[in-house]
Amino acid sequence: MILLKDFTSLKYLHEWMHRPANYWIHAHHHKVHHELNSIHTFRIDRIDIILENGIGTILLMIIQYLIYGKVEISMAAIFFVGYHDIVIHYVNPYTNVHLNPILAYFCKPNMEHNLHHITQEDYYMFNSFSHFNRKTRDKDVAKYNKLLGTNIFFDLFV
Repeated sequence: MILLKDFTSLKYLHEWMHRPANYWIHAHHHKVHHELNSIHTFRIDRIDIILENGIGTILLMIIQYLIYGKVEISMAAIFFVGYHDIVIHYVNPYTNVHLNPILAYFCKPNMEHNLHHITQEDYYMFNSFSHFNRKTRDKDVAKYNKLLGTNIFFDLFV
């Protein structure tokens, strides 16, 4: 559900909602910039939550119905989607969003999302996986450090 949401809604609709004519849909969520925290997850309008968060679940249900003829979604999956949407707004860039140490080392989705809130542009997806490219990750870390006045790093060996 998370990846379906990312590669449909967040990749296309999220950018669309940032265009001046459509920004009214998403503006309430972006009143927060540098001071991001998990409470701001819920600072979202009804239309925005359907367009941005409901798409993944709806698409999964359609796919399941087309393939299996029935729809079943685990409560654990629903919990994880909620967990993901909350921790993606943590200001702590070391947050393990995926609960997987390998993905946590390579992917920094909440840092990307923080950059999205701070700059109000680019970084539209939660899980772009662009940080598998170390140059891209280091560039984002440098940008994050500059904008927030921090000194974070993700080197495996210090």
